[in-house]
Amino acid sequence: MKKITFLIACLLAVFGMSAINHYDNLYVVGDACAAGWSPKDALEMTKVGDGQFTWTGELLDKTGDRRFKFLVGRGWDPCLAPNPDVPDHEIVTPGVPAKLYDKGEHGGYDTSFQVEKTGVYTITIDLDAETMTLTESSLDILDVEKFGQAYLAGSAFPERVAMTKEANGVYTWKGKLEVGEPVTGFYIVSNDNSQSLNPANASEVKSGTYTPVFSADGVATAEYQIASTATYTITIDLNTVKMEVTKIDYDHLYLIGSAMKGEPGAWKTEDGIEMTRVSEGVFTWNGFLYAKNTEDGDTEFKFINQLIAGNWENCFVFDQTKEGNQLITLGETYTISYFTAGNHDNKFTVPSDGYYKLTVDLNALTLLVEQGDPTAIEEVSAAVKPVVTVSGSTIQVLTNGAVVDDVMVFDLLGNCVASTAMVSDCSFDMAHGGVYIVRVNCGNAVYSNKVIVK
Repeated sequence: MKKITFLIACLLAVFGMSAINHYDNLYVVGDACAAGWSPKDALEMTKVGDGQFTWTGELLDKTGDRRFKFLVGRGWDPCLAPNPDVPDHEIVTPGVPAKLYDKGEHGGYDTSFQVEKTGVYTITIDLDAETMTLTESSLDILDVEKFGQAYLAGSAFPERVAMTKEANGVYTWKGKLEVGEPVTGFYIVSNDNSQSLNPANASEVKSGTYTPVFSADGVATAEYQIASTATYTITIDLNTVKMEVTKIDYDHLYLIGSAMKGEPGAWKTEDGIEMTRVSEGVFTWNGFLYAKNTEDGDTEFKFINQLIAGNWENCFVFDQTKEGNQLITLGETYTISYFTAGNHDNKFTVPSDGYYKLTVDLNALTLLVEQGDPTAIEEVSAAVKPVVTVSGSTIQVLTNGAVVDDVMVFDLLGNCVASTAMVSDCSFDMAHGGVYIVRVNCGNAVYSNKVIVK
């Protein structure tokens, strides 16, 4: 009897273990890498064998609680992360395997991995051993003089383009880069085309700081990919091998915040109100602003280039070199800043309820505040957006006045299970019940809706 009991206990222990499945795909996600916290932008790892994956790229240090983990698809569940029984994020030591846990089978804390210092790392994942190992990549030393004049090259440029020399080894370029089909991108090449600076893996370029990989053996093929048409300012410092990118859309600008509705919160990116484009980079809005919300708190507003749910890239605030919000005054002009992480996320506040005219010049980075005209009031309403509903096993998408380019339905593993290009209402009859993500692409805005089909 004791032997049987012992055998049963052993079997329970074995079957109770949460082994990691042999997934077909893995992705790196988090604000420590270029993907940010967006599953659709997660960086795909390379499968090198059954249950074996690798990826090389830049990871940012833990400043500001930056971290990363792994997805098995273009959705949050399941994901691979540190021990969820421990509330703290795990700082990974290069060369020392870190234990992976499958969050699809194990609840607990939402933990992630972190690194002590910014650098280029190779991540190796072994699903059999349930481990993740980091290796620091030792980049070749770049000879600034030998590299010489820096040029932008790649599929975004018919011919390479010389960057402007700002200092010894420091070059800049500003211009409009457009989305192409197939995806277009760029890298930085030396004067004689024998050396280049490229991303470790082809990935979407956003505003931020990058550590390119230096190729001393000839021009590599990986490119920084252009995911949205905008004006880009690219600065490369060959001395530190760092690249700074600022991406600004001079054709669209939205007013966002609680001042337009007088409600607490009201900070959903998709609820921004589009301003009127006067000329390239210059926008106006005329309307009513509230000074207090319904809970008697101060209202605030700032500006954003795009209406993508949860994405605060391309955001403009009051002078971020100063600390604190700025109270607006009629007739005054204020400095605005392209918001970058680590600086002050300053908003504008309103002295009293009333009509205001706001003029933003992204070329000069200024905001002019004037008396608004009630007779020329623009409609104060959030940008029209589609409506997604579920009836039985059918997902319905109503355009609700929005111009819709396409609709895609994803399961929780990130697989696209249904899609259509459309300009009118549509519906999808789902063969199986479950949780789905419906992504509606409306040009500059992308709306994601989680629905449950029974």
